[in-house]
Amino acid sequence: MNRLAILCLLCASILGACSVAQVSVTTAETDDPRLDDLIAQVKDTPVSRLDQKLPAVNLSDWLLAEAGPDAKVEWAYRPPHLGLEWGNPHFCSDCVEADATMWFGRRFSVLIANGTGAGPTFYSGTVMTPKEGIDSIGQLRDLPRLLWKAPKNSSGTEAKR
Repeated sequence: MNRLAILCLLCASILGACSVAQVSVTTAETDDPRLDDLIAQVKDTPVSRLDQKLPAVNLSDWLLAEAGPDAKVEWAYRPPHLGLEWGNPHFCSDCVEADATMWFGRRFSVLIANGTGAGPTFYSGTVMTPKEGIDSIGQLRDLPRLLWKAPKNSSGTEAKR
């Protein structure tokens, strides 16, 4: 891929993420019981339904356990939007996003699509580290490994814990 195409993809991702964030509705802000029910349904979804290699505990409890005791998970509704990757026709319908910040500054975001007719499905996720940048979560089972991976030292190799 040439540099212009990569730059276009990056700009589209940033602009798309900003526009999605501006129209979010958190559970504390909504007066719509349908949105509250949608968020509650996603929170109560067994993670084994989102990824067969994960245990049969609800998503809310699993995310809290992975993030640690001092983390707080914020839940928000995200309206339907097209996938941000260039040429990706995947449609994220009625998404619920879970965002958390851990005690040492690492953050994560998980987007669950709910409205495809198949029930809640893992759509995408990211782990953000202040000094290391952003890692994409390919499958929900990857979240623990990305959250707790050793930070890289100044030479670019992983530091020993």
